[in-house]
Amino acid sequence: MLAEIELNSSADDDSMEISEIDENIAEEETGHGSKQIKKPKYTLQDLQAACEAVQNGMSISVASKKFGVPGCTLNRRVRTKKQRPLKVQKAKYGGKFQNNMHKELPIVKSLQGLSDAGFDLTNSLIRSHATDYIKAHPKLFPTEKSLPSGSAWVVLFLKRHPRLSQCISENKSHYGSVKETSERVSVWFGFVSRYLAGLGLQAVLESRRQVFTMDDMILRKSRKDVIFTCLFGANANGNLLPPLVLYPESIKIPTQKKQIELNYVVANPSTATKAADIFHQWLSRVFQPWLIEENIPRPVILFVDGQRHQITYLSNRFCQLHQIVLVSLLPRSVHLLRPLHAKLFESISKLYRDEMQSFGQGKSPSGEHLVLKPTLEQIADTAESIIRDGFLRSKLYPWNPDDSQPAPIVPTRVRKNAKTKPPRQVLNPGSPLFRSMLEARMSKQQLAEFQAQLAGGAWQGPAEHTSLFRVWRDSLNENGAGQVESKEASGEVGVSLANSELAQEEFGECSLDIVKEEPKVNFEDL
Repeated sequence: MLAEIELNSSADDDSMEISEIDENIAEEETGHGSKQIKKPKYTLQDLQAACEAVQNGMSISVASKKFGVPGCTLNRRVRTKKQRPLKVQKAKYGGKFQNNMHKELPIVKSLQGLSDAGFDLTNSLIRSHATDYIKAHPKLFPTEKSLPSGSAWVVLFLKRHPRLSQCISENKSHYGSVKETSERVSVWFGFVSRYLAGLGLQAVLESRRQVFTMDDMILRKSRKDVIFTCLFGANANGNLLPPLVLYPESIKIPTQKKQIELNYVVANPSTATKAADIFHQWLSRVFQPWLIEENIPRPVILFVDGQRHQITYLSNRFCQLHQIVLVSLLPRSVHLLRPLHAKLFESISKLYRDEMQSFGQGKSPSGEHLVLKPTLEQIADTAESIIRDGFLRSKLYPWNPDDSQPAPIVPTRVRKNAKTKPPRQVLNPGSPLFRSMLEARMSKQQLAEFQAQLAGGAWQGPAEHTSLFRVWRDSLNENGAGQVESKEASGEVGVSLANSELAQEEFGECSLDIVKEEPKVNFEDL
């Protein structure tokens, strides 16, 4: 009998399609409204009757139309080899998201600390923090469903923690909206001073041995040569830490025996896949052992470029455990607040190129790692004075926010065959030609109003014309016009138009920047 036949109920069967007949249809609440779950239109009895009819010779298509069961379901039920008893169960849904507000508090605390230190909280930084924390605590998050899956997760994460959204906006308002370089530097110094004062680190900021900076550079002989990425660290006392060197794939890494003889640390290429991983290696393999060896008192302050080196959760946690206070340097400030970037890196690059030229043209490239050792030995004699001078020029030590003037801008190199545009000729506001061109751009009525109110001195008309009236009046005073006799507006405009045409023929395109960039209206003079 068909009732005695065991029907298949595997994981890929239609048992998910069968549910008990309930009047209340389950609804899944989503962020965009309620979503109704479709209820199957056939029952278990209809399915059994359809299967029995197919076994007795009825075609699947006819049985599907007669009993209302999908044809693919009947085909899978009747023609399966392994048959199991049919079980009636309700529809199953995907697992719920494992994270909650309480479990995410350590992630929020770490991100908020970076925001207070001046680091930008980007979507990639938030996702990497959450991923590292979840992988580091498998007991709290037993399944991989807790990992962030995309930018939508970041949006929901910020909604659950609105304080982080406020930190992002506050961090951008500190110095991100200021365009002038001098203003950005002064705002950054004030921001860092308040941050370190809140932590009670004023005394640490005055100690040469406890103020550090870290920066990276690229070593290569030419543009087509192999590239060595090096991470250098130093303190305000002039001590240069052993660099961390990342070898290119084409160069063989020195053996462990040879690495002991080198005066630098070789990065592990298996884990140094991102800039954040390299920075964590520098902290754990270079910075922390050097602090212990030199007996540097804690805490220490480390100035890093937050845009070039992404701070992961593991790096931030490592710094918290070892009393390393991270401070982000001013974004987009290559020559201002990076003590090692100017003279030290230029000297190292020059010595490296000289060593590569005298290295030997017939030798194998696998021995190029030996060139880094004599380069660092030669720079060790002058490194202390160069580093101290770099800290002094950047005002990081001694900490001098009051005298935070920008460093001189390094001129960019211009190619020999580069096309240069001729400079634009700007008219002098006191010249008669300037007044003629200015009047040519004014309407007849406006020029007549200006001439009528010239004797009164102050402008009594609309406020938006105050700046233009002052510029026109000053041009008359500088020309020695004094009191101008009232003339017909049409005649004045005709003369002005004629003069402007002569000016265009003589000077070409002239710039009236003083008219375009009008000063703000001072209502006290009205």
